Amino acid sequence: MDDLFELRLKEMALYVIETGCTVRDAANVFGVSKSTVHKDLTKTLKDYYPSLCGPVEEVLIKNMILFIILVMLIYHYIS
Repeated sequence: MDDLFELRLKEMALYVIETGCTVRDAANVFGVSKSTVHKDLTKTLKDYYPSLCGPVEEVLIKNMILFIILVMLIYHYIS
């Protein structure tokens, strides 16, 4: 991969760790698709910056749990 890709990958990972943002937010900030962010952070990151995988995974899991809770609350409210 080229240097710009590696730089974007590292910056994206650090941004997610520092801000706790969602995949959608990171996609908007970095001008790429949500699919690209998700693939880069869950598959590609381990090949280039394995030390960032744990903290990134924690943020992604936290955001997924919050989303599930939100969906459950909405479902409970409209039921």
